Formats: sequence, C-alpha cells, structure tokens
Amino acid sequence: MIKKTRKKYTRTRRTRKIRRIRRTKRTRRTRRKRRKRRRNMTNQMMKTKMMKVTMLTMKTRKKRRRKKKKDKDEKKEKKKKKKDKKDKKEKKEKKEKKEKKHKKDSDDDDSEDKESKGGDNLEYNDDETKEVIDKIKKFVSNGKYKIDDLFEEVRLQQLAQVFDHKLRLYVVIEALCTKTLDAKAVEEHSKAIEHFINNANMPAHDILWAFDVWLKANPAAAKGFALVLKVIYDEEWATEEEMLDYYNNEVGYGEPGFDEAKQAGHQFLKWLAEADSDDDDDEDDDDDDDDEDSD
Repeated sequence: MIKKTRKKYTRTRRTRKIRRIRRTKRTRRTRRKRRKRRRNMTNQMMKTKMMKVTMLTMKTRKKRRRKKKKDKDEKKEKKKKKKDKKDKKEKKEKKEKKEKKHKKDSDDDDSEDKESKGGDNLEYNDDETKEVIDKIKKFVSNGKYKIDDLFEEVRLQQLAQVFDHKLRLYVVIEALCTKTLDAKAVEEHSKAIEHFINNANMPAHDILWAFDVWLKANPAAAKGFALVLKVIYDEEWATEEEMLDYYNNEVGYGEPGFDEAKQAGHQFLKWLAEADSDDDDDEDDDDDDDDEDSD
C-alpha cells in the first residue's frame, strides 16, 4: 500500500510539475503575444501620428510656398509698374527734348533762309566754299564723328558764310566722300547725308543737283556714278519718276554737272526707264483682265 501511494504521489507530483511548466510556457507565450501586439499598436500609432505630422508640414509648406510666390509676384508687378512709369516719363522727356531741338533747328533754318535772301549766296566753285569744305574735312578726318556734332559744325559755317541747303549738302558730300569717290563712300555716310536732307526737307531735284555738282568737282567719280545714283534710289532720297524727270525730261538742264551726270549714269537711268515701262505694261494687262472679267 505504501508503494502504491508513493507511486501515486510521485505521479501526481510529476503531473503537477508538468502542468506548472506548461502553464508558465503558456503565460510566457501570451505575454509575448501581448507585447508584440502592443508594439504593433504603438508602431501603428506612431506611423499615423507621423503621417499626420507630415501631412500638416506638407500643408504648411504648400501654404508658405503659395504665400512666397504671391509676395514675389506682387513685388514683380510693383517693380514692373514702377519701371513702366519711369520709362513713360523718360520717353516723354525725350520727346519734349526732341521737339524743342527740332523747333530750334527749324527756327535756325528760317533765320538762315532770311539771311540768305538778304545777301548773295556762295557758289560751289567759290574760294570761300573750298575753305568751308577743308574745315569740314578736318573735322571728320579721323573717320569717327557724331552726326549731331557734324550738323552743328556745318550749320555754323552756313550761318557764317551764308549759303543755301543745296550747297550745304554738296559741302557735306564733298567732305565725306572725296577720298574714294564711289558709291561705297556714299553708302557708308548715308546716315549723315540723310540727316541733312531730312532736316531741310529737301526735294529730289536739289539732292540730285548736289550730287551732280560733286561729280563736276570730281570728274574721277564718273566711272562709278551710276552706282551712286542707285544708292540715291535705294535710300529713297529720290523716286524713279523724280530721277527720270530730272535727267530725261531735262529739268536739271544747264545746272553744273548735269550733262556729266546724265552721261555717267545713263545705264542706270535706262534700267529705271525700262523698269517703269514694264510696270506700266503690267498695270495695263491687269486693267484688261479686269475688263474681261466684268464682261
């Protein structure tokens, strides 16, 4: 009996021990699971919090960017308005200055005309005219000159010596283009020549007179004078009708250098006349076509 009870006792003891071990294992497992669950929950919470924070930061950043952009655009607009205002003011001032200058020049020209009417004008072959040309040549001798300064210098000489705008243009052409005596020189100084033409509002006949006189004073320029006439035509100082009228209809007959200019530039004048006649033929054809269409 004792043995049996021992056995029973030992068995129960062992089972208890096993149960205890199992229980501890179970509790450990559950604890681990709980810990894991808690960790996951905390991680998830942290993630959501982080997401919220990032979303907030992104929103604030966007707002800041928008605000910054808006401020930048406003500054730009203000700057642009300020600049436009300044430009308008400058343009207005420049325009006023230009008008004043133009008025002054026109007044001076009127006074020149009055003076020229009162006394005898210089001729192209007078000694005084040659002296004026030499002075202007010295003024432009370095090749670099401002058109306004040149105009002022020539105008002073014109007031002092009393000569008309035709002769003034001849003096300028003679001073600027005598070195090479060709169309290239005329083209090179075309802006300066045009300034004198526009200032006096010169008609085409007076312009052609000045170039004819230049040819008369420089016979060596006859070889390339046809190209000089082409430059005059290209720069629109004289139209084809005005040129043909002056030379072919003998408007400039008897003027110095007229015959030489007509002979030297006959090829260009012939080409102009042919081109003019072709244009007239084309116009007639167009008129005929229109009449046929109407019929």
